[in-house]
Amino acid sequence: MYGKPARGHATAWLNSLRDHDRIVGWPDGPKGRKALDVFDRSSCSKKPGRVLKRLRPLMRPVFDDPEIPVWTKRETLVVASGLSKVSENRIFHLPQDAEPLYAERAVFLSDAILATDDFEIEFGVSTRASMSHHALARLLERGGASPEDISFEVELALRLAAKLADVARQMGIGPEGMQSFMIPHPRGAFVAVSMDMDPGKTGSGEERQRILSIRTWLDADMLSEEDHERMGSRSSALLAGLYDLRDRHRLFELWVKGNARPWSFADTTLDNAGRISGTDCLERRL
Repeated sequence: MYGKPARGHATAWLNSLRDHDRIVGWPDGPKGRKALDVFDRSSCSKKPGRVLKRLRPLMRPVFDDPEIPVWTKRETLVVASGLSKVSENRIFHLPQDAEPLYAERAVFLSDAILATDDFEIEFGVSTRASMSHHALARLLERGGASPEDISFEVELALRLAAKLADVARQMGIGPEGMQSFMIPHPRGAFVAVSMDMDPGKTGSGEERQRILSIRTWLDADMLSEEDHERMGSRSSALLAGLYDLRDRHRLFELWVKGNARPWSFADTTLDNAGRISGTDCLERRL
């Protein structure tokens, strides 16, 4: 697909999503407060299916249908995901910077979380991954997705990015600086960078977060030898299904560690940095 039609399809798809403010504002809204009350009263239920039935109308249409990963006597967890759009997502060079480098359009993946254990209830929204409008356009332009399956491809990529970000955070990778990662795709790879960003409308910095942001998509012919090396242990990670849960997690940790590379906006002379930069003048080369 040519560049201009790809950008148009990316814009149209992005505009079809719910506003991010609806996601982050849900917990404090009437449906969010009602969902917390329902969950609190139902957390000891022996029939979690009924809990989902009660929560579903309170979480939709802001989120997708809720799911229950854990439901035991001592611990319960309900999660619902949602994609959202931001028209001016502000990107910061350093966490302490008062002014952003620039703003961009982006899609975010967020999870609504309701959880209990022996001591407390956890309730809120966690935003862990994003994809820039530029990356959406490149995904379409370079044949990684079509307008018909863009929703599936983007959500899958963002779920992988969120999982990668969670594991990297648990391992202590990148708390003091930005890191780049290569995320495998059947026809190429996504390039992602952990960035400080503020997707809120106020610009006050109160919503600033470190989020793993997918910056572009590269087809197979664009991948370098180093790119393949960084993703080379993917086969080991996929084969982890042959092992128990502890081994699978350990293999994924090894893959994340071998994949991560320090990154800075100052590294624009490097080819890899040039391809993953978010600035307008450089993204024309991505």
